[in-house]
Amino acid sequence: ILDKQINVATMLQGVHSMLMPSATEKGLDFRFEVGEGVPSCVIGDYMRTQRILINLTTNAIKFTTKGSVTLRVDVQRIQEDKIILQ
Repeated sequence: ILDKQINVATMLQGVHSMLMPSATEKGLDFRFEVGEGVPSCVIGDYMRTQRILINLTTNAIKFTTKGSVTLRVDVQRIQEDKIILQ
């Protein structure tokens, strides 16, 4: 089964821990944030979501030459029994 419970903060923390050495090597400040209203757990494709976050964050670190990179999840909108995160 592809859909399973995803702890949003735990997933972000895992991606952060995995990619922190790359950011540190480039001298970048790297942090993660969970926006207000984001539920602690959501149902989704854990592996696909993690791969997307890793890919986007790796690219952000790769193409940022100075400053910081923030991995942040916010609520985009709520529709009936679904929540759209960005």
